[in-house]
Amino acid sequence: MCRFFTGHGIAPESIPENSSNIVLILNGNVASKVSMACRWLDYIVQRSFRFSNIAVVLIGSEQCNNSWIMKYMVKFGGPVKAAFIVYDSPDVDNDLFYQWPLGVAT
Repeated sequence: MCRFFTGHGIAPESIPENSSNIVLILNGNVASKVSMACRWLDYIVQRSFRFSNIAVVLIGSEQCNNSWIMKYMVKFGGPVKAAFIVYDSPDVDNDLFYQWPLGVAT
């Protein structure tokens, strides 16, 4: 079964207990949004044992300032297996980081 939750009222605690695969759509375009994205990812890190697969679609920084997400990536000890980044990023390697085309909105 696939479920999709969206909206400003959604909090990390709202992830259903029986979820095993998670795709988070996060905004990391400005500092205030990065703070909220980190809140979600910190919650996931604390419960990563529950999830088989975690991926992120990231509305990244237009200035390519996305280094804050590195600590959450599997390659650096975090639980996130893949990140799809909107906007250019020098981190795109088509292995851990992928380019996501512009125009995505939820």
